[in-house]
Amino acid sequence: MWQVLGAVIVIAAAVFAFQIAIILLMLAGLIWRPKETISLLVLGGTFTLIQAYPVFGTMALAGLLGFAYYTRKNRKQQDEESVIDAPSAPDD
Repeated sequence: MWQVLGAVIVIAAAVFAFQIAIILLMLAGLIWRPKETISLLVLGGTFTLIQAYPVFGTMALAGLLGFAYYTRKNRKQQDEESVIDAPSAPDD
């Protein structure tokens, strides 16, 4: 009986340690790489939404993909404009 109780306590402690490790990894990701971490959290949330409510989840995924396409297209246009407007280096 004591061995079973000890095994349950050890398993519970391992699960708790795993949960704390995941939380600390998310915090570290938010500190050092916030864009990537937030996008992964949003993607995970979207997949969870698809699993629970397939219609709304698919609509949310389509909206996220459209938003990503729009922002990437906008960013490329801004990068091209900044390269064109950049002053050239003086010739020595």
